[in-house]
Amino acid sequence: MNKEHVKAWIAALRSGQYKQGVDKMYDPKTDCYCVWGVGCKISGVPMMYWEKRGSPPTEVLQYFGIHHHRDIVETWDYHLNHLGLIGLNDSHQFTFDQLADLIEASLNGWDLMVTVRL
Repeated sequence: MNKEHVKAWIAALRSGQYKQGVDKMYDPKTDCYCVWGVGCKISGVPMMYWEKRGSPPTEVLQYFGIHHHRDIVETWDYHLNHLGLIGLNDSHQFTFDQLADLIEASLNGWDLMVTVRL
């Protein structure tokens, strides 16, 4: 994992510069980003490669030094549904600050247990 790039992503999520949205990496109609959309934006990978996707492209994952988008934070709810950052952003409305906290904890090597309401 490229810790400096991940730290920049955490800072971007906390900056207040990005409006949060769901179901798309970026929605030009609302100018909203999902958690991974912010990561894509700061990676420098051209938007045409990621804005309409549901998960980050390989180039963005390589920028962060990971192999799969679930390598940052992988969580499960008590029904054993996989959540990850995308599920926490889209289905459980975690804020960018909350997601940044989870990413930061993962960066620091903490084992995480996330409880979500259904």
